[in-house]
Amino acid sequence: MWSGYSRQQRQDDGPWKRRQGLGKVGEASGKVLRDNIQGITKPAIRRLARRGVKRISGLIYEETRGVLKVFLENVIRDAVTYTEHAKGRPSRYGRRLR
Repeated sequence: MWSGYSRQQRQDDGPWKRRQGLGKVGEASGKVLRDNIQGITKPAIRRLARRGVKRISGLIYEETRGVLKVFLENVIRDAVTYTEHAKGRPSRYGRRLR
């Protein structure tokens, strides 16, 4: 009979005990990510441009990154709001937007 646990875990807990889940997930202890907007590269912005665009000015790239950042912040804020409302508890991703 396969119990889903390693032999060492079965010996530690006895054959009939089950490990308990983690319950509530603790606070996120990761570092706040900054300047990831620079990961949106020039080729990625060129792919987002419409088919008829032949040339893109150099100033457009930073402007596009700014617009994209605002758009993604709004989308993530809405997703966090829906998630918190559905589950009844706060999400840990809402405060990482800064």
